[in-house]
Amino acid sequence: MAKLSDIIAFCDEYLEIAKFKDSSLNGLQVEGKSEVKKIALGVSCNQRLFKTAQKNSCDLIITHHGLLWNKRWQYIRGPQKDRIKFLLEKEISLAAYHLPLDAHPEIGNNPEGLKRLGVDIKGKFGWYDGSYIGFWGQLTSKITLVKFRERVDKVFNTRSQSVAGGKAMIETVAFVSGGARMYLEEAIDKGLDVYLTGETNESAPAMALEGGINFISAGHYNTEKFGVMSLGKVLEKKFRAKTEFIDVPNAL
Repeated sequence: MAKLSDIIAFCDEYLEIAKFKDSSLNGLQVEGKSEVKKIALGVSCNQRLFKTAQKNSCDLIITHHGLLWNKRWQYIRGPQKDRIKFLLEKEISLAAYHLPLDAHPEIGNNPEGLKRLGVDIKGKFGWYDGSYIGFWGQLTSKITLVKFRERVDKVFNTRSQSVAGGKAMIETVAFVSGGARMYLEEAIDKGLDVYLTGETNESAPAMALEGGINFISAGHYNTEKFGVMSLGKVLEKKFRAKTEFIDVPNAL
């Protein structure tokens, strides 16, 4: 059994939360039991995740998208009230790590995603308010955009959307998970073959076509599972605590 305070202190330091200017209040958001036997891991906060964690005897939940954000007023009412009430009544702690869990060079969503796609990371990508949060790299050999998209769908267990605005045979890829359409122009400026992210918007297809780049969106949720899953493995080794990733499927 591990102490909650030790787990949170380790995560805060390991993920270097102090160096990120983030809209998320990273770290411990809701305090429950002081001792932790089992940790639930998830992408986003919702009652399905919370109730499954409670049913499976988890004392701590760690998510990528937490309940508390520092760039908008937090009203404790409606679903937000119900979620916090549930956690407090069941004495389950909640911690969240947003940009730090995207950018971590070893277990982050972005390096993990590229490695699973067979991309050799060459450098950082996606500058956000003082820090890079994404990466770019190179495939071991050129493949068609069609084959690469098939690989994306398999790796992320998703049905991606794409715009074939660039080369049919691709080699270089940049990736920023989640809602990061804003880095499409950076990928164009760098002359990369593919920009991969989670969410898209109406302006992306024309920008990709006119910028001569291939663009793929694979879903916000599906591109942000690997980081928290990998953090779980680190915590198992460090604290000998049981962990469980709770999947609450979301195609968006």
